[in-house]
Amino acid sequence: VLMPSWTLAGSCSGESGTTGTASPKGTVGVIGAGQRALTTALRVAADAQSVVLIADGRLGADTSGLARRALIDRCDLAGVDRVAGTVTAIRASSLVLADGSEVACDSIVLAEPLHAVVPPKLGGVRIGDALVPGDIAAAIASGRQAAEALG
Repeated sequence: VLMPSWTLAGSCSGESGTTGTASPKGTVGVIGAGQRALTTALRVAADAQSVVLIADGRLGADTSGLARRALIDRCDLAGVDRVAGTVTAIRASSLVLADGSEVACDSIVLAEPLHAVVPPKLGGVRIGDALVPGDIAAAIASGRQAAEALG
């Protein structure tokens, strides 16, 4: 028996999970520590689901201090449970962590942080996600800074 799972994009767009399930149900494990994982946990909790956030790093480290605190506080108010650890295996009804412990859940959403896609150096200036993954505002700001640096 497989545990139904979704990527963040798949769960937001309404795609069926890996087992054909329409949406995450029961206790939903959200895997990730960044802003994407925190907001995903809030969205799933809003659907009256029980949520456990499994984080392998500092929560919200990829966002500003004020936004980080607000997201964590909102997760606490929504009843999102938190577990520190790295998921090493997925079982039919639990996630196995690196320390051997298990977190019971019925479905999972993978909300890992974005990673920069760095093309081979072809000359020119790198901006936006070629530097560090971020949102549209960060990409625009890095483009503006690069243009200003050119003269």
